[in-house]
Amino acid sequence: MTISNNTGYPPHQEIDSSYIMPRAVLLFERSYEEMVEVSRQRDRLSSLERRSVESEDQYREMKDEYRDLIRRLGVWFTTIDTTQMTEDQTLMECYQALVDSDALIEKVRVDDLCVNWEPRVYPSTAEEYAGKIKRGEQVKPLIVHRRFNLEEGVSIDLVEDGRHRAYAHHLTGMIEARAYIERIPTDIEVIRSFKPVKLKDFSFK
Repeated sequence: MTISNNTGYPPHQEIDSSYIMPRAVLLFERSYEEMVEVSRQRDRLSSLERRSVESEDQYREMKDEYRDLIRRLGVWFTTIDTTQMTEDQTLMECYQALVDSDALIEKVRVDDLCVNWEPRVYPSTAEEYAGKIKRGEQVKPLIVHRRFNLEEGVSIDLVEDGRHRAYAHHLTGMIEARAYIERIPTDIEVIRSFKPVKLKDFSFK
């Protein structure tokens, strides 16, 4: 799919059915002056790169075309202007943009959540979070370590941060919770050595 063949974009239904859609898009841009300077330092340019440095108006037009294409995908996106940024600064901007969005947040089944450390919660704190969930308020996503072993087909979801928020989802009968999930390949013997406690079996302080 190109944006420069003058044939127009495919219908949105065709995009939905023909492509694997991203969860989020980070669109990197820089000033026209910096783009021209970079192009002068390169031996070869693609046809799109050559077109983009023909004039500042042409450059702005191409940026608008890319933004329009991404909007048509219907996914979350943000633009990062890397003008005069170092590589480290660009990476920090990327990280912050993703943190500020929901792009890294996934859904985890509440019934699958366990802890393998102190499984005790304060009832008042859990009930406070449960009240927020009932009112439709967003609570901070959980941090979950998904320990898995592909050979045995075994996995376990361990709550690393958010016992009270997790238990609040259990109290309200929620099927899923929002979470940052870190997937960690783990030796099967290590998994078997865990003593996980399910949410419903938590004790109280």
